[in-house]
Amino acid sequence: MSEYRWQDIQPESDLAAVVEQFNQRGREMDAAFRRLMNGSEGIRDAGGLVYDLSHPRFELALDGVREEAAEAQAVIDFVAAAGGGIIRLPPNSTLLVGTSLEIPSDTHLKGAGSSSVIKATAGLTTPLIKFAGTSPADRVLWAGIHDLLLDLADASSNVGAHGIFIEHASNR
Repeated sequence: MSEYRWQDIQPESDLAAVVEQFNQRGREMDAAFRRLMNGSEGIRDAGGLVYDLSHPRFELALDGVREEAAEAQAVIDFVAAAGGGIIRLPPNSTLLVGTSLEIPSDTHLKGAGSSSVIKATAGLTTPLIKFAGTSPADRVLWAGIHDLLLDLADASSNVGAHGIFIEHASNR
């Protein structure tokens, strides 16, 4: 599947190819979400679309004790570089972060409800989650967070600490 950028599109035939690419990606993501909800996911289900943060390959403790923002961001960046996908935070796990997790296009964080926690350290002074493109022309597309508990209790008095920051993002 070739990559397109809006500024590269010339004839209408290119636009049709881009629309079909987005539609196909949406169908793949929908199928992966259905498998995830049915509990039949693996580390790389659906051709690489679902990644489980608890897999030993990623070396994350997910115990809420060790700060793991850099490691989690590396997984997010890996998934984005692979074309996007779903990053699963399993039940009964806590990802402790001291800096923002930046979610790029075509990438989703998926938990299992209130037992999948992204927790801010006491020193957090930025948003916990960021969906931010660099400009309106380079915006974040088709990204999300699902079924997670965001815990900012330890950072609630810090200036700049808040849950979600969205800028230059769109689902259109």
